[in-house]
Parts: sequence; structure tokens; C-alpha cells
Amino acid sequence: MEFMKILLGVVLIGLTLRALKLSIATFNWQKTSGIVGIGPIDEYRGYIRVKGNQLAYGYQVGGKEYFSKRIVAAIPDNLFAYLIFFNSKGFAQNNFEHGQTVDVYFNPNNPSQSCLIQGGAKYVLIEFAIWCVLYLLVLASWQ
Repeated sequence: MEFMKILLGVVLIGLTLRALKLSIATFNWQKTSGIVGIGPIDEYRGYIRVKGNQLAYGYQVGGKEYFSKRIVAAIPDNLFAYLIFFNSKGFAQNNFEHGQTVDVYFNPNNPSQSCLIQGGAKYVLIEFAIWCVLYLLVLASWQ
């Protein structure tokens, strides 16, 4: 049982460090222009019902088109921090308009990897804090 506790903690820290590394790397990514598309969503992601606006954008690199939903590179759209900060109708409506031209930051080594906001370490740390609380609840239930 002790091994599982340690393993869960190591995985949690490892994933957080990986996400922090990615958030820092975005400051070295190249910039291009993209077009925003906004549409309503009402779907289940696992057991969580997600309602709000799905923001997506398209951009071109080297003549090839790419599409993404990533606002912050290190925060996928199924994590708590994304659902809290970026999934609300207000966020999309207050910050973007359908058809708006925006700056897109992309990884020059992998142009399909992109984001609209560089960095994002604070969101990674918020997600880490949420998972730490869940981790502590799991540890408490194992005793």
C-alpha cells in the first residue's frame, strides 16, 4: 500500500513538472495569425457535463493548415483548470469573437502543438493544487 501512495505522488509531481516545462517552452515558440471559431457545447466528458462555448482556431504554418482548441498549451480541455477558467460562456464571449484574427503561438518542431496564451504556469499550479487535495483525500481513505 505504501508503494501505491508513493507511486501516485511521483506520477502527480512528474505530470506537473512536465506541464510546467511545456508552459515555459511556449515563450520560445513562433507566432503566426489564426482565425477563431466559437460554438456552443453541451456534452459529457467522462462523468462531468460540460456546458459553455468551445473555442477553436485555425492557422497555417508552411502552407499547411492546423486546428486547435488549446488556449494554454499545458492545460488540455478536460482538466479542472480549463473547465474553471476557460470553458465559461463569458470567457469566450469577453475575449474573442467568431472570425477574429488572433496571435497563435506554435511549436516550430511540431506545428500542430499550439496555444493562444503563452506560459500558463499559474494554471498548471492551480491544477496541481486541485490534484494534491484529491490525492490527500485518497490517502485519507486508504487508512
